[in-house]
Amino acid sequence: MSAINKRFLFGPGLLLLLVPGALARDLVVEPDQTLMVTPDQASLNLERLVLGDNATIRFADGVSYWDVSARDASIGENVRIDAAGFPGQAGALGGSLTASEKCQDGAAGEAGGDGADGGAGVNLAMQLVVFKLGSLVIDTRGGPGGPGGFGGEGQAAGATGTCEPPAGGAGGDGGRGGRGGDGGNINLRLGAGDSGENSVSALIRRIDFRVEGGEAGPGGKPGKGGAGSEGQFVKRKTLAGNQGWQAGGARGRSGAAGAEGLPGVDGRVMVSEIPFQIVGQDQPDPESESSGTGRQDEIDQLKRQLQELQKRLEALEQ
Repeated sequence: MSAINKRFLFGPGLLLLLVPGALARDLVVEPDQTLMVTPDQASLNLERLVLGDNATIRFADGVSYWDVSARDASIGENVRIDAAGFPGQAGALGGSLTASEKCQDGAAGEAGGDGADGGAGVNLAMQLVVFKLGSLVIDTRGGPGGPGGFGGEGQAAGATGTCEPPAGGAGGDGGRGGRGGDGGNINLRLGAGDSGENSVSALIRRIDFRVEGGEAGPGGKPGKGGAGSEGQFVKRKTLAGNQGWQAGGARGRSGAAGAEGLPGVDGRVMVSEIPFQIVGQDQPDPESESSGTGRQDEIDQLKRQLQELQKRLEALEQ
């Protein structure tokens, strides 16, 4: 029996797929091609979904969920739905200054900026009757947190004159790492278009789910302390003569390392089976016929109720 001569009886959870007037169209991604899902495609009710070998589906900024249903899905080999969150940006580097003025201690280096949080994975709700499935990866992992920025180096001390030897500035602290994004949830309802090899349990074995939360961003490295002033000979009465050695100023302390961010929360995978049966067009379906008769009875009853209400309104207007 060809696919064109097949019609479907879905369970109650998928009645919207068969409602007259509901949006139904084909979506085809050719082999080795990429589809970018935009916000206006966040909800799709399809008649047919075809993903060729090595096809990829990605998601534009602003798409946080994708709700797609298809009554006839065909998925090739090495197909990927890439719904992973974006990586957080690295924190800004802490600034450093050149050497200080004469007899002046060095200033501290700037702290590194905090890393940005990773983006959350896209939440997916998919209802598919699959007639062909090679292999599929569904990736809704959270994006990694951005690394903290490095602390700036402390400013070098100014030259020593007749003053006490100036010290170098402290290094800047490293920035905190960003939080990993949460993994997106996957709610997958599957129906097998053919029995045997394409049973739902067999289909699930060909799907690789990736829903881990994003890794924590590493903390930024601390900045080094600035160099102290150099030592020098100064006029001083000593046993060896009129000069003595004066030690230079101390090097500034290093900054503190930035704290590591937090990891994202893992997403969830929920898989259920769509109850349905395939019936040839040339075979009468008593259940479908009886339900059609029942709907007509309900329509006739509604008409009678409307006529009764109209009569009551006309009586009130008199």
